[in-house]
Amino acid sequence: MPSVALQRRLSPQAVSYVSYREDLAAGQRAPLGAANNGEVLPARLMQSVEAGARLALSAQSSASIAAFHGRRPYDFRDDQGLDQAPGAYVQRGTETRTGLEIGASSVLTPRLEGQLSATLMQSSTTGTSNPLFEGRDAINTPKFRSSTFLTYRVPAVDGLRLNAAWLYTGRRPVARDNSVYAPAFHRVDLGATWATSAWTYRLTLENVFDQRYWRDVAEFLGDGYLTPGTPRALRASANFAF
Repeated sequence: MPSVALQRRLSPQAVSYVSYREDLAAGQRAPLGAANNGEVLPARLMQSVEAGARLALSAQSSASIAAFHGRRPYDFRDDQGLDQAPGAYVQRGTETRTGLEIGASSVLTPRLEGQLSATLMQSSTTGTSNPLFEGRDAINTPKFRSSTFLTYRVPAVDGLRLNAAWLYTGRRPVARDNSVYAPAFHRVDLGATWATSAWTYRLTLENVFDQRYWRDVAEFLGDGYLTPGTPRALRASANFAF
């Protein structure tokens, strides 16, 4: 499948790029609840284009921005309403995702480093010829998502770093007709890493505030699935390099 990328250096500190890619996914099998149960739909051609730039603001900070657009054929069960018999599982119309992603990283103080990324995204389905699904948001696609990371080098202990992460995901559709959404959530993680000449020790407290959230939303064989996020958990590990 074709994959093409072009990069141009605008200055010693700035680089711009544009890329285009195609992928092929195997055709899905119609689920048990569909009128054409067992029928295999055609393979799906997925296309994506991205354009962006990366900028070195200084020796210790950088920023990036990227715009992207992806599209693929839309597979769905062509129901006509709740009071109607299940329809056939068909491939009709197009599912698109268009968005903007920004990122930045910087040394904030001699011992503190930070990273930030945020994504704005708009998804839609068109050409379905079914008002239940036409113009709807794609499953598991939030309109906004962000992540922030901080790392602090402790001066009193050589090799010891403290870190914090704040993750946010906006609400996402669970049902194809957008009748049900998984709510937005915040998650905060705290941790410490201590590296010696041979050993690396890590201690992480995930989901500090013990938030209840849906980590993932998916669909399989016509049914929707929700995966719960990890409750508050303390994890420890040690690695030895030899």
